[in-house]
Amino acid sequence: VVAQLKAIESKPKMSQVARKKAEEPILREIVQNLALLNNALANSEDLKIAAIENGIVDVLLPLWSLCLVYHRLMTSLLALLVTFTGHCQRASGSLLQSQYSNISLLQN
Repeated sequence: VVAQLKAIESKPKMSQVARKKAEEPILREIVQNLALLNNALANSEDLKIAAIENGIVDVLLPLWSLCLVYHRLMTSLLALLVTFTGHCQRASGSLLQSQYSNISLLQN
């Protein structure tokens, strides 16, 4: 599912979705994948670690800006973040590590 989210995100017009909702089918597909991932990660630390190793954080963070435009995406992303970080310190840490690495990249 993480690989599928990466493929959707890399579509050429993905950056323009925030300006026009013509890409709603893509957003619906992302929401569906987030729901699948949320269900898969529930109560499974092993799957959370596998998701980290497959780059889930690098997929989720860029989606945040789209949440301002598409409320269902925000709801799904927040639910996934709660599930992903619940009872798994490594998952919580992966969000922080990624956030700090993005900040340091911006400062350089």
